[in-house]
Amino acid sequence: RTLDGVDNYVGTESVECFEVSGCGGEFKWITSAWSECRQNTAYSDMGALCYSTLRQMLYGESQTIPNGSSFTGVRSRTAKCVLGSGSNEEDQREAPEQYCERAGLSKPSEQQSCIADFTCYRWTTVHFSQCSTSCGMGQRVGQLSCEEVKVSHDGTPIVTSVGESDCLYHLGTNVSLLIDDRNDDPTVFIVESGSIEEREGFQRSSSIRPLAYSLGKPVIVACSNPSCRSRSIEWVPGEWSSCSATCGFGYQRRSIRCLQMERQTGAFTKA
Repeated sequence: RTLDGVDNYVGTESVECFEVSGCGGEFKWITSAWSECRQNTAYSDMGALCYSTLRQMLYGESQTIPNGSSFTGVRSRTAKCVLGSGSNEEDQREAPEQYCERAGLSKPSEQQSCIADFTCYRWTTVHFSQCSTSCGMGQRVGQLSCEEVKVSHDGTPIVTSVGESDCLYHLGTNVSLLIDDRNDDPTVFIVESGSIEEREGFQRSSSIRPLAYSLGKPVIVACSNPSCRSRSIEWVPGEWSSCSATCGFGYQRRSIRCLQMERQTGAFTKA
């Protein structure tokens, strides 16, 4: 019979098959390494965790800690069924998944929830030394303070105080200081120059003003204590005792103490 001019043409057809009778060994699942954790939430949604102390004050503490689920992500891997006689990859042949399933082997999971790696840095406030004087006017020297925020395996933020160099490295050196001196112990906030919190700090609080600062130089603010009192050291005698004799010569005694006297009050204290 002739078909379209082709006389007695015989074609071929092939399908993939998998034969195990001559293989030996056993079926098993092997898996690839887990991928990095892919975060479900955009980094910007977690940014409140990295707000500076001033921004936390402006927007409220409740907005600074994202929900623990914000740090949850997914990691993945691949699982494949192989037939092999050992752990050597050269002795393993990939097999259709149903062979492992027929052998009673459940396929390993290829996705798993995880906690995404998250680290950020945030400026806090300037930490000051004690006043340089115990009375009258003096100075306090301040140190810029920085915090590192990480996320634990259970999704809890862990906050650690670190050196100012960490914030300068990660956040940049474009730093401004804002002082709120409503109280006797003023608060000095550290912010990025030209940032939102710097502008809103001025707008929302009339008590906040800029504090002069040059990178690499100490932060110095004035401090005051009660006025210094004029003091002197004096011998202060006590009352004479009665004469030791009732007839003739005897002795009288009295105590003499070295005391410090406050000239303004006239009060004596121990020297």
